[in-house]
Amino acid sequence: MKKRWRPGRGLDVIHVEQNKFLFQFGHKADADKVIAEGPGTYDNANLVIQKISPGEVAKDVLLNNMEIWIQVHGLPCGYVSEKIGAGCGAFLGELR
Repeated sequence: MKKRWRPGRGLDVIHVEQNKFLFQFGHKADADKVIAEGPGTYDNANLVIQKISPGEVAKDVLLNNMEIWIQVHGLPCGYVSEKIGAGCGAFLGELR
């Protein structure tokens, strides 16, 4: 992840438990950039990233939501609308 994110002030990775890691960035701007870039993958697995507040225990943070982009190809012209897009999103999960 260090190679991919290239943080300017370093990055420490702490193993919390199976499939859960704490990423500590040396500068807030690096963390903000990673979160703004949205979800990613590592070794063909989705990364679910969430900022935690001071005092929160990383082990107790639930990582059960992630943002994803959906692209639908081959829709007939009459089906390309915000209403149809919202319906597709609602079918897949919570639409924000």
